[in-house]
Amino acid sequence: MNKFILIDTGFWFALYDKGDGYHEKAVFLEELIYGNNFLIPWPTLYETINTKFCKNVLFGFESFIKNPNTKLINDLSYRESNLLEVFDNSRPLSLVDRIIRSILSDESFKIDYLITFNTGDFVDLCNYRRIEILNGE
Repeated sequence: MNKFILIDTGFWFALYDKGDGYHEKAVFLEELIYGNNFLIPWPTLYETINTKFCKNVLFGFESFIKNPNTKLINDLSYRESNLLEVFDNSRPLSLVDRIIRSILSDESFKIDYLITFNTGDFVDLCNYRRIEILNGE
């Protein structure tokens, strides 16, 4: 298959937390995406790897990070402009979601799929770039 899959933070929480409302969908998606290329933006790592996560599930997550098909996306070129946009209340989005939107807009990245449970935050860009959103439905 060898597709390029950008992964949002919510997927990681849902995958490793059996009490998460999206857990079953995340487990289904994990099986679906196995063997592909994973694109993981650094800001999603900051959101995901908190103290609770480190105490409970770091080992399983480590296998994704160390997978040779995983690319960690540096956010340096997106930080400043997106930080300023956070204060523009015309569209209230987190800084992480804004950076993901910038990555989705960046045509230098080949992205076939986006895994997110917040479809509405990204659907416009995904439709424009013909990136399919995977949310377990």
